[in-house]
Amino acid sequence: MKRRPHPAAILLAVLSAALAVEAILSVWWGMELDSPDLSYLALMIDRFGRVPYAQTFDPSAPGSLLFHLAIGKSVGYGEIAFGIVNLLWLGALLWLTWRLMSVIGRRVAWAACVLVGLGYLQHGRDMSLQRDYVAVLPIVAACLLASRAERGHTLRRAVAIGILFGVVATIKPQLALGLPFVVVYLVSGAEEMHGAERGQRSRSAAKHLASALFGAALPVAMVLVWVAALGGWRAFTQYFTEYLPLYLNLDGDHHALTSGERPLYLLTGVITLGGLWLWVLPAALGLYAGLARGALQGPARRLTWLLVGLAGVYAVYPALSGQFFDYHWMPFQQFALCLAALVLVEPFVLSTGERAPRWFGAAVLGAIAVLALRPAPEAIDQLRDRHVAPAEEGRADQIAAFLRTHLQPGDSVQPLDWVNG
Repeated sequence: MKRRPHPAAILLAVLSAALAVEAILSVWWGMELDSPDLSYLALMIDRFGRVPYAQTFDPSAPGSLLFHLAIGKSVGYGEIAFGIVNLLWLGALLWLTWRLMSVIGRRVAWAACVLVGLGYLQHGRDMSLQRDYVAVLPIVAACLLASRAERGHTLRRAVAIGILFGVVATIKPQLALGLPFVVVYLVSGAEEMHGAERGQRSRSAAKHLASALFGAALPVAMVLVWVAALGGWRAFTQYFTEYLPLYLNLDGDHHALTSGERPLYLLTGVITLGGLWLWVLPAALGLYAGLARGALQGPARRLTWLLVGLAGVYAVYPALSGQFFDYHWMPFQQFALCLAALVLVEPFVLSTGERAPRWFGAAVLGAIAVLALRPAPEAIDQLRDRHVAPAEEGRADQIAAFLRTHLQPGDSVQPLDWVNG
C-alpha cells in the first residue's frame, strides 16, 4: 500500500512554491528607504572620490558603506543588480539556515528555511538588504561554525566566530550581543568538555571568549583604518559622539523624548515584538515537545537552547537604539521563526502522554502562516498588473526626470530630506 505524504510535507511544498515565485519576482522590486541612500553614498565614494563622513552625511556604520561598495564594484549600482544581490543573499541565508537546523531534523530545517524566506520577502523592497537583515547572515554562519564543535579546533573556530561577529559589529555594533551565546554553545559542544568540572568549563569558556573577541577586533580595526586612510576619521568620531546620541533620543516619529518618557517608550516597543507575537504559539509548542517532553536530545537540544538565547537577546536589541522599525526586528525574526519550525518536531507528545496526530504540527503552522505571512505589496502588483508600483508613489522618479532635463555639467544637488520626503 502506497504511503500517504506527511501533512507537513504537503504544507511545506505549497509554501516553498510561494517562496520561489516571490523570490524571483523580488529581482524587479528596486530599492527604498535606507538602501538607495547607502548605495548612492557608495557610488560617491567609489566614482567621485568623496570622503566618507567628511564629505557625505550619513551616520551608518562603515561596514554598511563597504557592503554597498562591494555590490557596486562587483555587479553595479543599478536596481536590477541590487535585486540580484538581494536574491543571492537570501539564498545564502536559507542555505546556512538549512545546514544549521538540520541538526534538529530535515523537516524542521525545511520549515525554518521557508518561514525565514517568506517572513523576509513579505516586507517588500522596504526591507531589501536593510542593515539589520544583512547582519543576520554572518550571525547564522557563526552559529553553524559553533555547531560543529565536536570536530575539534574549537579555539580556531572561536576566532572565526569572532571575525563574523566583528563584521556584524561594523554594520551595527549592538548586533554583536549574540557573541557570548554562540561561544558558550561552542564550548558546550566540545568533546573535551563532556563530563568536565564546572571550573574547567568556566576556564575554557573564558579562553574561547577571549579568542572570539580577538577575532572580532580584526574586522573592526580594518574598517576603522579604512575610514582613517580616506581622511574621514575626525568626522566619523564627531558623528558617533555628538550626532548619534541626539538621534538615538528620538522616537519612531522623530520626536525627542524626555528622560521620563523614554523608559515607557522602550518597554512598549519591546513588548510589541515587532508584530511577531503570533509565532510565539508554534515556538512554545515546539519547545514544549522538544525540551519538556524530551523529543530533542544531544546536539539538537543544545542548538534549541542557543536559538532561545539568541531570540531573547535580539528581542531586546531594538531597545538599545530606541528604534523599533520593522528591519530592527529581523535578527529576532530569524530565530523566532526557527523556533516556530520546532512545532514539526517528532515525536510530539501531549501532556496526556499520548502522541499528537500526524497533522497536528502542520495544522498549527499552517494556521499561523495564513495569519502572519502575506505576499509583498510589490509581488501583488506584479501578479495583478505585471508591473511594480514606483517607490515613494513615484516622487523619486519625478525628481530624477526633472534633474535629467535641468542639470548642467558641474551642477550639484543638495537633498533636503531623506525619509519619505
